[in-house]
Amino acid sequence: MFYKDRIEYMKNRVIHTTPEMDLENAKILTDSFKETGGEPLCIRKAKAFRKQCREKTVKIWDQELIVGCSGSKMRGGILCADTCWSILDEELDTISTRKYDPFYLRPEDRELFLNEIKPYWEGRSTYEAWLKQIPDDCRELRDAGQVYINRKAVRGWGETTAGYRQIIEEGIESICETIRERMARLDPTVPGDIEKENYLKAMLISAEGICDLADRYADEASRLAGLETDETRRGELMAIAAACRHVPRYPARSFHEALQSLYLYQICIFMEQNAASYNPGRMDQYLYPYYKADIEKGVLTEEKAQELLDCLWIKFSEPCLFQDAETAEFAAGYPMFQNVCVGGVTVRGEDAVNDLSYLILQATMDVRLYQPSLSVRYSMAKNPNRFLRKVVELIRLGTGFPAFHNDDVGIRMVMNKGIPLREALDWNPCGCVETNLEGRLRHYTALADINLGGMIEFAMTNGVNRKSGRLVSVQTGDPAGFKTYEEFEEAVKEQLRYAVRAVVKGSHVIDDICMDRVVPALSLSFRDCVEKCSDYAWGGAKYNAGNGLF
Repeated sequence: MFYKDRIEYMKNRVIHTTPEMDLENAKILTDSFKETGGEPLCIRKAKAFRKQCREKTVKIWDQELIVGCSGSKMRGGILCADTCWSILDEELDTISTRKYDPFYLRPEDRELFLNEIKPYWEGRSTYEAWLKQIPDDCRELRDAGQVYINRKAVRGWGETTAGYRQIIEEGIESICETIRERMARLDPTVPGDIEKENYLKAMLISAEGICDLADRYADEASRLAGLETDETRRGELMAIAAACRHVPRYPARSFHEALQSLYLYQICIFMEQNAASYNPGRMDQYLYPYYKADIEKGVLTEEKAQELLDCLWIKFSEPCLFQDAETAEFAAGYPMFQNVCVGGVTVRGEDAVNDLSYLILQATMDVRLYQPSLSVRYSMAKNPNRFLRKVVELIRLGTGFPAFHNDDVGIRMVMNKGIPLREALDWNPCGCVETNLEGRLRHYTALADINLGGMIEFAMTNGVNRKSGRLVSVQTGDPAGFKTYEEFEEAVKEQLRYAVRAVVKGSHVIDDICMDRVVPALSLSFRDCVEKCSDYAWGGAKYNAGNGLF
């Protein structure tokens, strides 16, 4: 089969697969939490994740070369009931038919939700805690439609770049050895060390789950290979089995294994917590050594590498972000915002463009689906004209990709967060157009949205909501009494200051509530989380920056 025929076949399959609500993981999570009552929360979460890895449906679809799925359905909306189950409860009758990003809900899944998932999680989710604790001024602005701030309480962290390089280059087993070494340095008689020990145990449990899931994919590939009558496809399935048997447990040995390691980890962190913007980042940098070595050994051709990348691009397009109808209206298209980046400069400030950079651009040109979100770091001083011409070829297609970033500005933006130049040089775009740093930085970039038009309206109504007639913002005076434009402008600014303060208070409340939203599988690839024995949610990353408001 000519590789573009494979890509077209797989692409059409994704396009014509109806997104569905996928409750399998939620059911397994619920069963696990029922079994682990009384244990530390981080261990309960890790055991639930491991149980999902061991029991979830494992399926390899026809013709794919890179395998993995975070749920049981190719295009499933994953419900993370511990974060938020109630959005589905509110939309049970409309989720299948809503205007933006509908998810088909099977009758049997509806019954599962009503009979098993909802009864257990009612009163236990972090979203419910947020609804109880939201500051009054923030609630008033939200309910009046002047602030949208529920987004980060409805779904998980996201907007992060995990340490994919570490997963690929070192493997899960090596990380586990580091965790065990760190655990050996703890003393249970020292205050706080028992908590640290529990957290490191949670990391090991999550790591075990990831490796178990990879083994299950290897078993499934071997099973299918035994049934396959086509010799070519049998060979592909055996190669998949060999790859999944080795990665991500151990360091990748080939370009194929590096891609497979990356994607298995990607589905795991999304499975752990439904969220947008888990960003693979600078793939042309951390994958290039594998590509170069395989090309030089003669075990890989440029065309085969392109086919593998194209297959990965289709896998990136399979997951669907489950979000509430209100959010979906403003961010439609099941947006995962998995941002891949090429170009820019190296950590030494040299031209970072390589042969793989061009293949990654070509993958987006070949596949033309909505994921991954492709970004270019462009350094006018360092990147070659040939690279710019290739970028322009992609732009001409009208796909909306790539996002084009001034590399010098991106570096300065990261440095403004307190990150030194030597690390800022390695920045990557995150989500839409924000800045991030692989395996080192925790922050929100889209915590809340403020209605700027509403701030002008409040200046004209003295803080009164025209729809309800209630005072919901600060009183800045009767505009009929303003003598100058400057008085009006100051009133608008005061309304905006009031809204910003309200949202910042809400931000602190969400951060406090979400200390319970631990993510040990994600934290595995943040070296400082291991060293500090502290989850990503607890500020364990090397750098922690403030939340972003729009």
